[in-house]
Amino acid sequence: MVVKQDTGLEDATDDARAEDTPRSERQRQELAENAISQSFGHVKAERDRIRHLAYHFWEEEGRPHDRHNEHWLRAEQELAKQTKQSFDA
Repeated sequence: MVVKQDTGLEDATDDARAEDTPRSERQRQELAENAISQSFGHVKAERDRIRHLAYHFWEEEGRPHDRHNEHWLRAEQELAKQTKQSFDA
């Protein structure tokens, strides 16, 4: 006859595994949410820079009507050029 000694370690190990799984899943979710938030934050910041520069071009040209697309595209191109130059430097 085999008698199993109850040390309590098995239960503690099982409890730790049970706690780790949800915690790990929660951590993965938080990391994913943070990454998405940062990504959207980056997109918003870039869009804000384009908007600011396009507005500057619009004012610089005397606030003409119906040229917003030209100003927006010019701002995108200017910022892309600046970004490329900063990486090349």
